[in-house]
Amino acid sequence: MKKILGLFCLCLPLSVSAFSDQASIPSWATQSIDTLVESGVFSGNPDGTFAPLRPLNRAEFCKLLAQATYTDLYEDQIESFPDVQYDDWFFPYVETAKQEGWLAGYPDGRFRPENTINRAEVAKILSAVLALPEESPQAGEEWFEPYFRALDSVDLLAHGSEIDSTKAALNPTRAEIAEQLFRFQEYLMRSDEKASEDDMEASLLEEEVLEMEEVFEAPVVERKINPDDYVAPAAPVSKISGNAGDLKITKDSQLQRSYEVSAGASSVKAHSLFFSVQGSPVEVKSIQFRRVGNGSSDDFDHVWIEVDGVTRSEKVFVSSDDLADIVFSTPLTVRSGIHNITLWVDVAADAGVSSSRFVLFLPEWIGANAQNRMGFFPFGGADIVIKP
Repeated sequence: MKKILGLFCLCLPLSVSAFSDQASIPSWATQSIDTLVESGVFSGNPDGTFAPLRPLNRAEFCKLLAQATYTDLYEDQIESFPDVQYDDWFFPYVETAKQEGWLAGYPDGRFRPENTINRAEVAKILSAVLALPEESPQAGEEWFEPYFRALDSVDLLAHGSEIDSTKAALNPTRAEIAEQLFRFQEYLMRSDEKASEDDMEASLLEEEVLEMEEVFEAPVVERKINPDDYVAPAAPVSKISGNAGDLKITKDSQLQRSYEVSAGASSVKAHSLFFSVQGSPVEVKSIQFRRVGNGSSDDFDHVWIEVDGVTRSEKVFVSSDDLADIVFSTPLTVRSGIHNITLWVDVAADAGVSSSRFVLFLPEWIGANAQNRMGFFPFGGADIVIKP
């Protein structure tokens, strides 16, 4: 996604006073509408009105979001939804949102572009665009409540609403969406500025460290390695791209700590991680895990990866040195959304009584073109306890 760098570059000298229905535009939305009209995100109607009280459908919201983020539009002709055809005016905007990972269709595979969007859907989509931390609903909660909490944490709830009065089913008006997108853009700009400051501080710190290294030579200390110590093998070499951003890795807090299974069990969840990015898209080609524990590699027939519930690799064996080197069938492009990376295993029919865990030890074990791989390594999976 292209972040907002030229938000206030004027396209046309328009303002709310240019619309014939300016009197119906709420005062709290005037500045937002002025700014977004000037930057080309919003526009009026052919009859000269702005229609501030009209709700938006899902297709219109996709267009506004793509324009508000200055995201390059999807150019391929492949259709993801049966009700979004290539010759529809909204096709590139809906497909862009889909490919960026901002949204998905309904369970029946349709997108329903004409459906009026509600606050719950807006909250989920904006949370995905901003890659805000994703959590599961708490006991007794509706599916959308975690998304409202995520927006509340960055002060991006709809105008006039609070966390205990979000009115999820309410259809927001054009005025409300304009005001919310205005604050959304401001948040993106602050994030860009903070990232630039962090980069500058990191560069200055690196320079100080290099200067210190020129003065001080650290003593060499021999470390005796005990037989039980684990030393991670050399990681695969990944080519870094100057156009890629930083890959963020977090562990799924909902992953069970252990499973009790029998020999021959299939499709056992061994690990669950979330990938997101800061900056430009990152391409991930492979992941390497290490089996540890009192079992052996022979306890498992196959291991494979799913991304967001879809199988994205071949089923491979765990090598004799307990490594599972998994290559994606097609590279995974991580953009602004959050992707769930799940490791699945099949337990061998002749597996013995044991306990094993699959661990992602090093950042370099993720084959990606990222500038940095950020997370609290190593990431340990669930204990798979094989019972007789």
